[in-house]
Amino acid sequence: MKNLGTTIDRIIKVDPALGEQLSPIKNKWRKYPSKVMAYWKELLDILNSNPLLNHPNRDQFRNIIQTKIRPKRKYLYTFEPINPADHVIGLLPENMADMAKKIDFQTLETAKLNMEANFTRNEQLAAEVARKEAVLDIKSKHLWVTLRDYFQLWSNMQNISIKFKNNVLVLVMQHQPSIPLTVVGPGLVKMDSQTLKQFLQFLGGSDPSQNPDEGKK
Repeated sequence: MKNLGTTIDRIIKVDPALGEQLSPIKNKWRKYPSKVMAYWKELLDILNSNPLLNHPNRDQFRNIIQTKIRPKRKYLYTFEPINPADHVIGLLPENMADMAKKIDFQTLETAKLNMEANFTRNEQLAAEVARKEAVLDIKSKHLWVTLRDYFQLWSNMQNISIKFKNNVLVLVMQHQPSIPLTVVGPGLVKMDSQTLKQFLQFLGGSDPSQNPDEGKK
């Protein structure tokens, strides 16, 4: 519900001549806030009275009174849809799915802040981003421990990930050839130097740490 006092102030700002009629309603509301519904009715009765039915700013009064319904924000996530090569382990329970979505969204927001900090060279923002990333890392690891406990996956350490299936989150096991990765959370993967070497070898490339002329000797 809108604030009655603020609403009256906005109406008077449009037409100061209404202050004489509406200010007493505001004063009574401040004195007896529990009777707010009665004062709302009194305000509407005045605005709908004959002298104001043809008021030139009537549409503005209506817009001030009406509650605007904001469209529900559609969040974007980084979860991929499942593919035929994925083996679905199970549907994520609602609480775990909500946590995964929350972490994923916070990851995206933190990435935006990180980009802003880099472009603006804002050291204070960079420090804030570093803390957010550390907290996200802890939350992500806790989520994966919870998921492995729930689905009893500690004896099977194959590559698993969270994906979308029919607009719900599922845990999948990927059987296609893949490079072993340390999964931290949705959209986050740790890649150390050894993993990078394996990745380059998988693509048929060479190890960048080696001398390019070494093989010619």
